[in-house]
Amino acid sequence: RVEDYLRQKGADIEMCRPYLELIESQVVDGRLADVTCAEASTEVELRKAIEAEPDNGGNWLKLGYLLSRMDCAVEAEAAYRKAISLDPKSAPARAGLASFLGRVTERREEAEAAIRTAIELSPIFGGFWDDLANLLAENRGRTAEAEAAYCKAIDLDPKVAARWNWHDLSNLPAQTPGQAAGA
Repeated sequence: RVEDYLRQKGADIEMCRPYLELIESQVVDGRLADVTCAEASTEVELRKAIEAEPDNGGNWLKLGYLLSRMDCAVEAEAAYRKAISLDPKSAPARAGLASFLGRVTERREEAEAAIRTAIELSPIFGGFWDDLANLLAENRGRTAEAEAAYCKAIDLDPKVAARWNWHDLSNLPAQTPGQAAGA
């Protein structure tokens, strides 16, 4: 069944064979999670790298990101938190955790705290402000803060932020000039 799924996705079955067991472990309630051969092989390689260098926060961060994409929630959060414990000043690790937590409605306060810490650590990176804006825009009653964060992201990095934010700003309710308070 897994092989059929991978064939359907256009995967090279012989290349995937070493990772079939890992991919099969992603079967949930009779449905195969959307795990590709590349993701499975990357996870195996990252785990080998972590085994060789368990104190390398960058590898834990990459593993957290990958596991989050693979919908392995418990393991993803643990990997992000391990990356943070190894390097408490890692803004990307905090932003990764925030992005992960932001997808869980009841954990948005934690997500906001994590992204705000990332911003404190790296205040001139527009992407973190963009992440904060997206999180705030999802909370009713916080559109002024979201707009201010979007504007800050655009000010810091017009090329990157503009691609995402013009659409996002258009989804915010209309406000009068000066209504957008600081994020």
